[in-house]
Amino acid sequence: MVDDMNRAEIELPDPPFDPACWFLRDLVRLANDGLGLSVTLCVDGSVVTGILMAGADYFDHLSRTYAAASREEDDLADNLRKLMDVYKAVYVDGKAPVSRGRPQYIHLKAARYLGVVSPRTDLVWRGRLSSVSGFSLGLTPVGG
Repeated sequence: MVDDMNRAEIELPDPPFDPACWFLRDLVRLANDGLGLSVTLCVDGSVVTGILMAGADYFDHLSRTYAAASREEDDLADNLRKLMDVYKAVYVDGKAPVSRGRPQYIHLKAARYLGVVSPRTDLVWRGRLSSVSGFSLGLTPVGG
């Protein structure tokens, strides 16, 4: 019975509480190591579905997108690619806590919003782990 247990065993830790789910945080760590699992997330009243991707791959994708969008070498596209390389280094070098220990963001590829029809299948998505209120493993079919 709960009444018979030592009260110290069932008390919550002192604040501040970690607003991110420990299980989802572990899945993000695995994604940062290369494991891509399909997930469906509830985030601030929206539902997004996709495949977990490493943070470094997310910034790599953005860098390639900027390069493809630029028809010729211009300073803005070049500067954006360089900026994405700086952000990617946070994950690759492993110097920051976001890369291995306590990721703060979750990244998805092939991201889709529930209820939104889009012909694009190459969308990437980035969200704050602490904003995810619920999730399930697997993709959820989307449509209008």
